[in-house]
Amino acid sequence: MKVSPKLTFPHPPARPNELPDFSKLNIPPAGSLGIPSPDAAPEEYRPFAEGMIRVLDEHGRAVGPWADLTKAIGPDRLRQGLRDMMRIRAVDKRLLTAQRQGKTSFYLQCTGEEAIGCGFAGGRQ
Repeated sequence: MKVSPKLTFPHPPARPNELPDFSKLNIPPAGSLGIPSPDAAPEEYRPFAEGMIRVLDEHGRAVGPWADLTKAIGPDRLRQGLRDMMRIRAVDKRLLTAQRQGKTSFYLQCTGEEAIGCGFAGGRQ
């Protein structure tokens, strides 16, 4: 007997005007996941791919080894990184508008991923 696949849709944690319940999520303490070594074996990166890297605690303060890294970078470079991310967000918005107007054939936004490009480009300075 052939069984056809069943199509299912995930349900949101809450409907509009309802409080969502996130009690089932396991949220680790801020600063509990360290910085991986650049020469680490691939197996050692699994916690970073599957886990959650939390830098800010419940009061919005940076804690743990990632916070020490931001102190080493310095406030001027951090501000420049923020400016770069905001610039990418503005360019993203303009290019998406151009795509919707038919001025470009294809455009894929990077909203939420701005830090990747800025970190890569900033590391070369």
